[in-house]
Amino acid sequence: MKRKTNAYFEGDQRNYGSWVQEKTSNVLMELCSLIDRIDVEQSESRSCLMLALHDCLKLYAFWSGDWDLYCDDVEVFLAENGLEGFRHLEYVSGNSSLKDSFSLQLEDNNTIKEIFELITPTNNRTKIYDKLAGLSVKNKWCMNIENDLELVTMGEQKWEWFYERHKSDNINDVVVNIGTLIMEKSTM
Repeated sequence: MKRKTNAYFEGDQRNYGSWVQEKTSNVLMELCSLIDRIDVEQSESRSCLMLALHDCLKLYAFWSGDWDLYCDDVEVFLAENGLEGFRHLEYVSGNSSLKDSFSLQLEDNNTIKEIFELITPTNNRTKIYDKLAGLSVKNKWCMNIENDLELVTMGEQKWEWFYERHKSDNINDVVVNIGTLIMEKSTM
């Protein structure tokens, strides 16, 4: 549960909580950016960076008003995914409305699963086209589906051909398995 965190200077009525949260977020973002650039072989540098990340994540969770953000899973996720991991944390925690690549890929995976459900003996060409149009990135399978649908649309092939060609496609070969933070943005 998010709580509003306040910060005041003695004798000053202004609340600096949002300002401190912003600065803490900026520092965490820069640490995550360093993770992307640091040479893994420089173990002493990496060790110092991980200590800084650990403490900064504590501050980030505190100033975000959500202690659930401070946990080993989040720390490992940031250490493994650097700046893009930070962007995902910002999005799923509700601190940013900008979708990150992890969130977009999760949405694409869900759409691809919906497309698989539409590959039935019943002609669902238009519905599949609509789903394909909503993807942020089309992988090779999606492009093949789109090309084969075009052949059906142009009358060069029939729906039965499309169905027979794709009914045995394996969803595990199509969706991208990604590590992500399991948080619901709406509950943060």
